[in-house]
Amino acid sequence: MKTNYDNNTLTLYLEGRIDSNNASAVEGEVLAAVDNAPGASVVLDADNLEYISSAGLRVLMKLRKRQRKACR
Repeated sequence: MKTNYDNNTLTLYLEGRIDSNNASAVEGEVLAAVDNAPGASVVLDADNLEYISSAGLRVLMKLRKRQRKACR
């Protein structure tokens, strides 16, 4: 997964497929990238995402929940 950090905005470029086979690895990458940019706004770029299963959506929901807690 590619990332870009600029002006306190972290952009995560989602590519290919996110499904039950790789959701756990993607989750690790996403959360590590967010942890390395504390306080940054997070943007998900899904232009090159071909498919996302419910396991992949769960990863995005975990990210959203984590970001909401950080804003409080």
